[in-house]
Amino acid sequence: MAHAVAGLLAPGTELLGAPEGAAMLLVAAVSLETGLPVSVVRKQAKEYGTKAQVEGIVPTGAVTTLLEDVSTTGHQVQRAAEGLTAAGADVRRIVLVIDRGGADHLRAAGYEVEAVAVLRPAD
Repeated sequence: MAHAVAGLLAPGTELLGAPEGAAMLLVAAVSLETGLPVSVVRKQAKEYGTKAQVEGIVPTGAVTTLLEDVSTTGHQVQRAAEGLTAAGADVRRIVLVIDRGGADHLRAAGYEVEAVAVLRPAD
């Protein structure tokens, strides 16, 4: 799966990002596949320690691909993209392993989205 996701990264990707949760396993695997550094976006900023919402170094303007395992609504992924952008990243693409409808919301919000698999509920 890491190899498939790595093939969908935005051209020139310098940083991988992921929302806190199951996608952290995916981003670790893709980082091992590509050698790219990782930043993780927490749902909320920590109340102790670094007090940061984004963990990891985010160079200003770094071309970033945000990874997510499954997206149904796209809302959590969008919040993560906004957090990375606020930290200085240039989020160029969001890659979903499984798009269960979340890509629609993300594209409507202006993000470029790719998916390894699209599994939409039947109407």
